[in-house]
Amino acid sequence: MVERHAFVEVIGSSPILVLFYFLSILGKEIFKNVVKNLSLGDLELILCDWYEMDEQLPNPIFEKKEFERVSNGLWAIGEFRNYVSKQIYPETQTSIKNLREMACTFAKKMEMFASMNKNFRTTMAAVLNAQYHVNRNLSVRGVCPLNEYLSFLGLDEVDGGDVIGWDICYMIEEMDCYWLDFDNHKTTLEDGLECIIIDTMALSKFE
Repeated sequence: MVERHAFVEVIGSSPILVLFYFLSILGKEIFKNVVKNLSLGDLELILCDWYEMDEQLPNPIFEKKEFERVSNGLWAIGEFRNYVSKQIYPETQTSIKNLREMACTFAKKMEMFASMNKNFRTTMAAVLNAQYHVNRNLSVRGVCPLNEYLSFLGLDEVDGGDVIGWDICYMIEEMDCYWLDFDNHKTTLEDGLECIIIDTMALSKFE
């Protein structure tokens, strides 16, 4: 079995990386006298205009892959916005240089999460049982940390896995989703190994 967390998709098509290159261009000498600082409101407009306005969540039942791509991207945008806000608090604006550094740091955090990918052996029954308990805990408690899901699968915990996971309120408010849908599909790796890839929507960080 192969567990692939949705962070891989966030990194692969992350609008944060596009923003980083945009900020790098603004930081060049030719623009220094034009744009020196950027407010949270300006950043919000840029993120919305560049990405959020053109993205609509498709039906998660009939368009699972596209739903995962869009939800991952929207999650990354929201997390980056919150990250910048907390980093510069109580200020409401910061320099282009600082924003560029924050975008770079945030992208590296996404790479760290991607290292959580795991190859492991188990049965399909065990995987389905773990996924059932994730949704059960979401229904009963409203949250399910990543480490809890890993424990259901019989895997070791990961650093930071207690503060990220799935939050039913976030799922409902941001994605109009009341059930965490897992996509378990067969594939063959480059070395010929047949396995099951487990996909689901992106994780969120608990407040």
